[in-house]
Amino acid sequence: MRLCLIAPIPPPYGGIANWTRLISEHIEKKQQDIELNILDTGTGRRTTEGRSLWDRVVVSGIKMLGLKRRLIREIKNKRPDVIHLTTSGSLGLIRDGLLLKTARKNSIPTNYHIRYGRIPQLEKEHSGEWRYQLKACRLADRVIVIDSKSYACLRHYLPEEKLSYVPNPINLEELPDPGEKRGRKIVFLGWVTREKGTWELLEAWQDLKQEYPDWILEIIGPFQEGFARTLKRKFSFEGVELVGELPHTQAIKRLNEAEIFVLPSHTEGFPNAVLEAMALGKAVVATRVGAIPDMLENCGILVEKHSPDNLRKALDGLMDNAVLRQKLGDRAFVKVTNQYNLEKVIELYNEIWRNNETLCSA
Repeated sequence: MRLCLIAPIPPPYGGIANWTRLISEHIEKKQQDIELNILDTGTGRRTTEGRSLWDRVVVSGIKMLGLKRRLIREIKNKRPDVIHLTTSGSLGLIRDGLLLKTARKNSIPTNYHIRYGRIPQLEKEHSGEWRYQLKACRLADRVIVIDSKSYACLRHYLPEEKLSYVPNPINLEELPDPGEKRGRKIVFLGWVTREKGTWELLEAWQDLKQEYPDWILEIIGPFQEGFARTLKRKFSFEGVELVGELPHTQAIKRLNEAEIFVLPSHTEGFPNAVLEAMALGKAVVATRVGAIPDMLENCGILVEKHSPDNLRKALDGLMDNAVLRQKLGDRAFVKVTNQYNLEKVIELYNEIWRNNETLCSA
């Protein structure tokens, strides 16, 4: 089977780019019956570096037309049996529609993989983005979502046989065994931006540090110096280590030594960092956004976004209760092993690819 994957390739490393790496490596090692070709949709810039309006509109428009030309060449020279297109929404929906129309014009089946968790919000707002998203979904042969709320929402607009709910996978072989916790430590791992909830986290920490002076908070991930200066002017950094970006193995090592993982994001898709924390047996506190409620059901603590008080109470309850931390960590480890293991999830992708492949010969 010839599979054309249209997705970002790292670097820079991010949620979808890491997924691309995971899937492509698995196919290369274990699925020689699949001939994989990837068309890179990456911007080449980190989230923390920001993107100007010129970059987002003009440069992205030029790249979009270039991507269409590459897809046409791919169809002409290697004619894929299936095209798998990932999306993070927003202005990328214009690109998605263009590529899906190109595939349809050439009678090639398409899987449209929605990699963000804002579908219910878009439906509620009924914005232009929502209309573009629905139009793209209707152009595709199959639509894949990563969270149950998006699935429930789109069921009202798409035939049930066209829609699939598939969680993100994690390769447990890449991670160490859950380690012995060293000291009382909370870890945040991700982009250090306001959208990731670092402002609310530090606001919650001001009171927690007074009550639990022997605990520390490690903030791991890339950041802009200007934002870091703003945080340090606003909040006390007593008991806080702003680590910065680390190689993945070093970041995982630090996470493995923690008692608690926290991710108070304002918006998410299916965050890899939560999967990794679960696989390392950590007690997780995260916001009720994207796929996180599905991931942490019965094995973590959910909080509302934009709520430092809600976050403080959740962390307080865990910092004060070692038995609860252990129980949630154990449940999280079992869940990630049973439901999100790469070998299990790749079977779902294969079923979708094979079913779509038959459309080509039908």
